[in-house]
Amino acid sequence: MRSVVRGGVAICLLGLAACGSSGEFASFVGAEAKVVLLGSEVFADQELYYEAIDLKQGRMDTELGDARVDEDALSELLLRLHPEAFARIAHLTDAQIREQRAVLIGEGTTDALESLSDVAPAGEGSQRGELQEADSPFTWAAVCQTVNWIDAQPNNEYRIDFAVHTGDAVDVGLRSELAHFVYGAYRLDVPFLVAAGNHDISTFGLWREGFTFNGLPLDTVIDDDEVDPVVFDGNQETLIQGRENFARQFRALVDADSAFAQTATSVALASDYFGLDSAHPLSPPLEENRLYYTHEILAPAPQDGTPGLQVIVLETNIDDGSFEAEMDPQQLQWLGNVLDDARTRQNLVVLSAHHPPMKVSREDDNRGTISEVVVPPAMVQVRRMCSHYPNVVLFLCGHTHKPQICEWRDTFTDTDVSHGSGVDPGRIEWIQIDAGSILVAPQESGIVELVFDGDDILIHNNRFGAMIDEASQLGQRVRAARASALGDEQSAPRYIPDRTYVGVLLERLDVFRDGAGAWQGVDVPRYDPSAP
Repeated sequence: MRSVVRGGVAICLLGLAACGSSGEFASFVGAEAKVVLLGSEVFADQELYYEAIDLKQGRMDTELGDARVDEDALSELLLRLHPEAFARIAHLTDAQIREQRAVLIGEGTTDALESLSDVAPAGEGSQRGELQEADSPFTWAAVCQTVNWIDAQPNNEYRIDFAVHTGDAVDVGLRSELAHFVYGAYRLDVPFLVAAGNHDISTFGLWREGFTFNGLPLDTVIDDDEVDPVVFDGNQETLIQGRENFARQFRALVDADSAFAQTATSVALASDYFGLDSAHPLSPPLEENRLYYTHEILAPAPQDGTPGLQVIVLETNIDDGSFEAEMDPQQLQWLGNVLDDARTRQNLVVLSAHHPPMKVSREDDNRGTISEVVVPPAMVQVRRMCSHYPNVVLFLCGHTHKPQICEWRDTFTDTDVSHGSGVDPGRIEWIQIDAGSILVAPQESGIVELVFDGDDILIHNNRFGAMIDEASQLGQRVRAARASALGDEQSAPRYIPDRTYVGVLLERLDVFRDGAGAWQGVDVPRYDPSAP
């Protein structure tokens, strides 16, 4: 076995593409150093590296160009949507694009490391289906194309105001995975936002320098009899490790002056925002390479009695490889400032992040009804801010790979979230939507709509998958990848939600009116984190 090693990290790349000719590569890493792929040749320089990426992206271009929409699936979805919606969001998450059979040090170590995650069943790794991994860039691109077809309906009847991917763009943490993610996202004809997930900033979502396995640093568990290392000499383009590195790599790929970005035809790239960047005055400066920011999607129109819409993207990871959510004090202070500004600005607020503020457990091995809801310690202040500001209506997230919806009600506390029968459930304060995963079965996403009904706000969520006519090569590929995902041990058990959900935020528009009915900012004091 041959491996790529940098700073004690070994990446083994096994196999060729399941699609295309045998001369086409399934796995690409590195940009300025040698890259070894078992059964193929060595990439000696950056030019060959990008040639290999271009092979796969060339196939994506060809197949997407020939693809046609599945008219029956699209019509069925449109019947569930609401043309009168105030705002419409494409909620995508956990694409986790993976270079086929890329493993850390060896399959045994990879399985053991991934079993540490509470996403995987106890004692099991999560080596996925062959086509599920190999075709993950195609599945992601097909979902982006489906979003465009929804948005392109006549008379802007189902226009999408923005799309957001709530973390884990990549799986192993290779730069080539990120390149494929960005390449698919370039096709979006709607503004596009990105939240960072644990896989985006840590190898396999778990490992960072200093992290140990069975009490030993990872570089000590490499078996010299099995590993023939190629040293990467500090190359930072192989593994995307750390929040700042992810921000730099992402922005380098979307830089409008780069050769990579010049292939894009997307209006999203030419819009005011794409990915991580934000011109909003309250967003951190780009040079700080932070992964939290805000955008005003729709400006308020107080003369018409209509609020604006603002999205806040949070960064819930830390650089030490933790699987659970973390929030540093600086970001919490920033969030308080942004929420206070949004209430005076008369904006409804949608928050998004990778980790959910409510961690949900279900009966019957995660298939049944909700049995417990826990607010992780790092998310307590976030949860309290959401409840303090009544103009906060949604929290969009991912991470769990379990598509599910949870309502936070005014009778709940951080230590007592009751869903038992016979208990007054109280009013819904805000709604958490986890879209599941584009990689893991059933490989679906959500269209979230905000609909005004008098003074009430209705939150609709409608699930959808890649809608590619199976007569096309891409449609056949998407179908095969979905079938492969159904056999993924990490995909089961999974709670399968209803195709359609609606939650009612009663009299929520009243928060923008004074006692005489005049339109105004939300009349609540600034959030005090020291208050009980």
